[in-house]
Amino acid sequence: MEYFSIRDYAIIPPKGQNNFWFQHRNTDRCIIFVHGIFSDSHDCWQSQSTATRRPSYWPDMIASDPQFAQYSIYLAGYPTGVLVTSLSMFRCGQYLWDELNRPLADGQKSPLSHTNLIFVCHSMGGIIVRHLFERYWRSLKDKNIGLLLMASPSRGSMYATAGGPVAAALQHEQGLDLREGSAFLEYVHNRFRRVLSEKRLPNLIGREASEHYGMIRGTRRIVDRASAETYFDDPATIVDSDHGSCVKPETAADDSYKLLASFTAAFEQRFVIAGVPEAEKPSAPQPAANFAAASLHWEVAFDEDGDAKNKHQIRGLRPADPSQPVEIFVSRTVAGHFAEPELIQNQAMTSPGLRLETKPKTIQEASVILHTGGQSGVDACITQNDFNVFCVNKREFLLKSSYDDSGVDYIEKTINGDFGHLTLTVRFPEKMDLPADPVPTVYPIGKPNNIDGPLTRLCGEPGAFEYSSTTKVARLKVEQPRRGYVYRISWTLPDGPNPELQQDSARSRLWEFNTPFLQGLDALTARAQAAVAKVPAVLGSLIQEHGRIQKPPTFAALDVTLLLLDVNGRIPVLRYVAGLGPRRQPEVAPVAFEIGDGTAGRAYKKRSVCVYNGRGESKENVYLHIPGLQRHSHLISIPMIGAADNIAYGVLNIGAFDRQDAYWLKTLNSTAAINDLAALATSMLDLLSADAIPDTLSSAPQVDTVNRETNKGVTHYALSARSASEQMQARYAEILTRLKNA
Repeated sequence: MEYFSIRDYAIIPPKGQNNFWFQHRNTDRCIIFVHGIFSDSHDCWQSQSTATRRPSYWPDMIASDPQFAQYSIYLAGYPTGVLVTSLSMFRCGQYLWDELNRPLADGQKSPLSHTNLIFVCHSMGGIIVRHLFERYWRSLKDKNIGLLLMASPSRGSMYATAGGPVAAALQHEQGLDLREGSAFLEYVHNRFRRVLSEKRLPNLIGREASEHYGMIRGTRRIVDRASAETYFDDPATIVDSDHGSCVKPETAADDSYKLLASFTAAFEQRFVIAGVPEAEKPSAPQPAANFAAASLHWEVAFDEDGDAKNKHQIRGLRPADPSQPVEIFVSRTVAGHFAEPELIQNQAMTSPGLRLETKPKTIQEASVILHTGGQSGVDACITQNDFNVFCVNKREFLLKSSYDDSGVDYIEKTINGDFGHLTLTVRFPEKMDLPADPVPTVYPIGKPNNIDGPLTRLCGEPGAFEYSSTTKVARLKVEQPRRGYVYRISWTLPDGPNPELQQDSARSRLWEFNTPFLQGLDALTARAQAAVAKVPAVLGSLIQEHGRIQKPPTFAALDVTLLLLDVNGRIPVLRYVAGLGPRRQPEVAPVAFEIGDGTAGRAYKKRSVCVYNGRGESKENVYLHIPGLQRHSHLISIPMIGAADNIAYGVLNIGAFDRQDAYWLKTLNSTAAINDLAALATSMLDLLSADAIPDTLSSAPQVDTVNRETNKGVTHYALSARSASEQMQARYAEILTRLKNA
């Protein structure tokens, strides 16, 4: 499910929980966090952020960082604690090895079955991992391994030595093993040095880092530099950190976070991008393509919502083996979600007898398998809708998982066959004014920073690339594009206004209100759940009024969910807080939507009430179906906008799965009914706040019917920023009273 913009984790893991996938992606790369003594995956990597007044959690931070988008994240651990006395480091190593080799649920691979492994080890965790390397090196010799040792006492700690008598009295094996010069440390040290000197793990790189000062400034470090900086060149010091805080970055600007980012980049360059040095590569010819074609024309047209219509027109497709299907790359993105590709059954564009099979998608790329039925020289036209994948300005770019400092967006096509002619076309939104003309570039597959100068210059010649600021169309034409290369059209985004949630005052209000609920504090979570439970009664009374029926309807399985904006990470998301009906804990709790993605994300972005009518499949709608959960037949997403401050705090979702429930919800399709739903959502803020927000939310946003828009099965009722009339305010007060009394 990685191609959906849903983070498959929700909160900091419970205390004592270890050895599970925090973020599992369908790649061959993973980062393994290993905690230290007297700790676990809950405590080791967590800090109470002074910048955001919310807990920061290192694995959570990198899970939403695009530069780590190809990495799964595994939280490893072993039994440790004051009362865990008889378990030595040797036995901890056996325990950890078994856990790292154990396949997980739902067919997920074990961590050590991956080829590319980065270990982030704190304190004693680094000793145990080095012990695994020297003990099981034969099983790991074909792996690419990065080892980041964070304040790891490779030669022991003076504090453990001083506490030796206590550890001996308690017979605490781990405490005894940590003493300077202990038999276990010397054994691991000597054998690990042999692993390095004899290159028993030929594809191992490492870095070491030490803390800056003791637990109290002016005191000796728990792990001094001589013990923490033993094996690798260029050791680092985590400035302004003690032994615990050196692995608790609060922002991406902290030294420990930057160290992991730079270490991962070096790992990528050495093993993933560069791979084996050219001199060591066998001089084999490039394998033949499994298909050829006379031409490929790919056109991408996107609108102001960031939704794109893709059309691939392939002419004269000739498989190398007509009896075998052909794989064709369709789309590539790191934000938003894909709909299912489809084959246009029009004989002018698609030859008879062709069949399309969709490959499992990832967040980066969608491919299709085209079955030609043994034919050669056929034509095929493949279309696909992408949702929330493009941006019209840097304001939106800041809110994307694809964000980087460049402010550059692009389309690109990977050439995996032999084409006589390639055409790439981008149609920009009419109202999008680019600050500079788009540009073409070409690079080898997997090496986006290694621009091929000659091929790029050919693409920039007159007649090869053109852009019209009048028609807002960019087009690249290439004769015989080079197989094994990627052809890209990129453009710089205009600035756009500052987003609401970048403003300090708005952020402060969001933190003040949303943070307690998102942290899952028991009393506040219970209040949110209780508030959601009141919605069906009020909704029933509104349906009775607007549907002009004698009594409120009885719902079969009404779905009500509350999503609040989470601004803890660099990329804001709408995160599940409470639910009623089929979509309750634990299935929905891990769900979070990027702003603009899905019906709820679109409602927040457009500040509109969005009504999904349930018609068609996801390829025709912005509705985002969550795998494993039932699909709505009708869904209303309502932004919760504080009328006193005009800040959108989240989204209230009201959905139906049952046909009769959907019928009742469809009665709320008038402007007056939508205004009442907007009032209901804003009333939820009053019900939840309990004086958390000092201002009185005295009125509800008003629907602006002029901006009503129906598109792709979703109707948007834009909310007006103008003050509501006295009649509207009275109606809001009435609905708020109903909600409180329900």
